[in-house]
Amino acid sequence: MKNNLTSLKSKRFSSILILTFFLFAFTGLVQADAYIQLDAVGCDVDVSVSDSGCDNGECSGDSACICASRGEHIHWDESGNNSFKFKFDSGSPLKNNCGKNFKKGKQKCVVKENLSSGSSYSYEIYLKQCDDGTDPRIVIK
Repeated sequence: MKNNLTSLKSKRFSSILILTFFLFAFTGLVQADAYIQLDAVGCDVDVSVSDSGCDNGECSGDSACICASRGEHIHWDESGNNSFKFKFDSGSPLKNNCGKNFKKGKQKCVVKENLSSGSSYSYEIYLKQCDDGTDPRIVIK
């Protein structure tokens, strides 16, 4: 009976140890989503980011710039519920041409997996009723 109790305690301890290992091992793999606030007054769009997500100053003080990891979600929220879209200068870092078409109020996109770290993507945000856009950036971590 004592051997069975010791064996049971040993198995329980092993299970807890394995569970703890996986918890710590995969905690670093969870990515936080990036959020960008858009505020439009007429055709002027103010882009603000509460946390750029940059570790090494990649955005160098540019308040409309974010750093994002491959596979990370980026959310854009336009406070006036206007329709907006994105136009990238040289290829989009977003999966499935996300942001290519006008969407009203909110847009959620996923960063492509096959991008190189340190790549920078400049783009413009266009409101449906306007000809000119603003020019924020996305830097890949």
